[in-house]
Amino acid sequence: MSRLVSPLVLIAVVLVVLTAGCAGLVGENDVPGEQLSQELNTTEPPETLFATVETTTTTTDSNGSETESLTETVWLRDDGTSRTEAGENHSSEEDGGYIVVNDGEQVWYQDTESGSVTSYETQTNDSSRLERIYAEQERYFDRFEVRSVNETTIDGRQAHRVVFEPPRNETVDRSIDIMIEETTYRIPLETSLENVSGDQPDEIVIAFDAETMFPLQYEMASPSAEFSVTYENVSFNDPLDDELFEFEPPADSEPDDIVLPETADYDSVDDADAAVNFSVSTPDNDTIPSGFELESVSGTTYPDEDRTQVTQSYRDDDDRSIRVAIGDGPRSIPVEGSSVSVDGVDGTIAETEQGTELEWERDEHYYHLFADEDLSEETVLEIAESLHT
Repeated sequence: MSRLVSPLVLIAVVLVVLTAGCAGLVGENDVPGEQLSQELNTTEPPETLFATVETTTTTTDSNGSETESLTETVWLRDDGTSRTEAGENHSSEEDGGYIVVNDGEQVWYQDTESGSVTSYETQTNDSSRLERIYAEQERYFDRFEVRSVNETTIDGRQAHRVVFEPPRNETVDRSIDIMIEETTYRIPLETSLENVSGDQPDEIVIAFDAETMFPLQYEMASPSAEFSVTYENVSFNDPLDDELFEFEPPADSEPDDIVLPETADYDSVDDADAAVNFSVSTPDNDTIPSGFELESVSGTTYPDEDRTQVTQSYRDDDDRSIRVAIGDGPRSIPVEGSSVSVDGVDGTIAETEQGTELEWERDEHYYHLFADEDLSEETVLEIAESLHT
């Protein structure tokens, strides 16, 4: 792959959110947001897609502004196979050309400058890239408020321009193929915004193709960053040569294999506790602030780190979050902050722009707790200590 980015400093757009809102500022000939959402839900992804993808990122800090751009050519099929190519046309000096091929069983990444090759096995439960793109758009409608809908044209194609308003305290992250804890394995089928952490977007704008509901353009604006992805020269449902989705490593190369984490979702904490080889405790309900409900329970096994982690995620109607993670090994990147006592053992607590992080170890169990920024440190410690009562 092109490189490893660690620690993670990117807006990886994880689509958490509110409920769908009503469309505003809709013109006489425009399609209401609710109607577009229904159309998207009933639209089948195309069988194939070919496009040129233009990505531009502008970040602003105390030292000024910096703009980076990237041009990729993508071929996608609904059977999960895909190909992405990028020449040495990055504005970033760190990046060169690359080829990414998913042949349905293995994903291959080749740095065309150095010739190095990296690969990993596709996941048996993986949906196709096309399916993931459409599912991502559905989550926007389901959980972001629609501010306005207008008609527009993107590279000669009629499109519906939808402006979404993110809820308060929301950070936005575009999906990427592999994100393992704080380390991002960069597979350029997805576009990531780097060098921005915890930025609050003012708005998200997506232009949906009027014929296929494919997102032809994505734009995000925040006080410190502007980010856009545009699909150009798009063709849908045209036959694509099978050879595009085949990859033979160069004879003189020694591909590096990555072992991906294995994830599982559980119906309850008890189910997760029964599935792992360590005990999973739950916070005392009295310590969880009013309005918070358990949203999900998931488990992740990291073969390279020889550890497993179970995460309990809580959320309230204002989209504030609390996450409690318990594992049988230390996280790859520890919390850096101040020392604190958690029920008689040493821990580390840190305040960030997003919220409070707390980490500690007890009886060979490793705990990590995150709480939204407007929840007090006292509340965080109460939740932590209740795990041991």
